[in-house]
Amino acid sequence: MGTAVSVRRERCAVFTVGYLRVVGVVDLLGAVWVSFGNDIRRHDVDEYFTPYLLTAGYTPAFLALFLAVTMRRRKRAARLLNLVLAGLYLLFLAAATAVPEVRGHPQNRVSLGITAAFCAALLAGRRAFRAKGEPANPRLAAAVAVGGVAAGGLLAAGLVTVTDTGTAPPSASGTRTPCSVWSRWRTPGSPSPGSRPRGGSTSSSTP
Repeated sequence: MGTAVSVRRERCAVFTVGYLRVVGVVDLLGAVWVSFGNDIRRHDVDEYFTPYLLTAGYTPAFLALFLAVTMRRRKRAARLLNLVLAGLYLLFLAAATAVPEVRGHPQNRVSLGITAAFCAALLAGRRAFRAKGEPANPRLAAAVAVGGVAAGGLLAAGLVTVTDTGTAPPSASGTRTPCSVWSRWRTPGSPSPGSRPRGGSTSSSTP
């Protein structure tokens, strides 16, 4: 009996780690792949809601992947943080789906179910997360945080620069130049300043 319970707890813990990994990869793809990211954003506006942490962008992607790493190490603090964040979001979704207009969209009910399953797995597998953090080293933690943010931002900007062919606004001479990594760093995940939507047309009027 005890072995079966332990196996169930471990499966719940593995499910939470797998969910965070999948969400992190999807968020990262949505940030790098502009058209895919726009598709995700269209399902996360107005009366539409996505599951916990599922939204195109570098910040949610890195957060989900970081939490997946800490959850993989069975950190108790990581489980509590996920439980608080996911629990609050679950309460928000439950309140939102009480509105008939929101409840009428199947996507919102699916998002509510997935988020509820994630929270249930966190509760069922709580005894699998027993690891505690090591004694803190403020200087090392600060250095790692700054280095991680810088490296992650530069990597993200580089990926967008490679995958997107947008150009910067024309200069005074009328020439267009490709957007640099620095411009991507300042506005990560956003389209190029001079790019236009695919299939769209622009029109100008003169007084």
